[in-house]
Amino acid sequence: MSSSSFLPSQHPFNGAVPESIFNQVVSQAGCNGYPDIMQCLRAANIVQLQTANNRVNRAGFFGTFATVPVIEGEFITERPTQALRRRRLNGRALLTMTNTCEGNDFVDQRTAGTVTAADYTLRLFPYIGIANAANAARLYAGVGAPIDQAWGRVDPRNDLFTVLIYDAHLHEAIFICPTYFMLNAFPGTSYKGEFAVNNALHGWDITSYFPRGDATFGRVLATLRLSSVTSGMIACLRRPLAPVHFIKHLRNI
Repeated sequence: MSSSSFLPSQHPFNGAVPESIFNQVVSQAGCNGYPDIMQCLRAANIVQLQTANNRVNRAGFFGTFATVPVIEGEFITERPTQALRRRRLNGRALLTMTNTCEGNDFVDQRTAGTVTAADYTLRLFPYIGIANAANAARLYAGVGAPIDQAWGRVDPRNDLFTVLIYDAHLHEAIFICPTYFMLNAFPGTSYKGEFAVNNALHGWDITSYFPRGDATFGRVLATLRLSSVTSGMIACLRRPLAPVHFIKHLRNI
């Protein structure tokens, strides 16, 4: 089971991006020029290392994480997408959820007046190339203003499932597309739900998993998960227990 599957770019340990981040940390920790850089870092003052960590992360592109797992050939031997494509799995079925507006909190809303889809794509994926970034901008041209194209505002007049399939949001690359990699790795035994209640931002589903007030919707989610564990199938839910907009987007892949 998964919820809001998150998959940022993952690089080889000696790739240009990890090496650049490492060099910044080395410099800010005062370890440039040392014959054994790792020994210097391990011996560095903890406050200095914390300061370097904060600076490097704050300097990263808004909404991204500067330090993520790298592929070093032993513990992590390949990208998750490669493993999923080859169906190298430890399970037999999958229930996964995504939220309608996953990208909002990961895009700097203060740039609404200046951001363009092509520039945002190129900054999110520096190696995608200018031509591919321009093509991405063309694909997302019909999704509202440029800031909406960046974070994935959903037009309530559209069917959400159709919008997701046809790449209507730029931030699908981080949350939605990885979910479909997972779904495709479990042919015939995978289910996808869309958390589509009002203001379904990233993380807002947590209050429904652990409700404090009306627990009706929480029981719906609990029933879904328990049925997938006990039978490998999704329980048939009836109104008014299950909101119709939720059932509408729960489909077998």
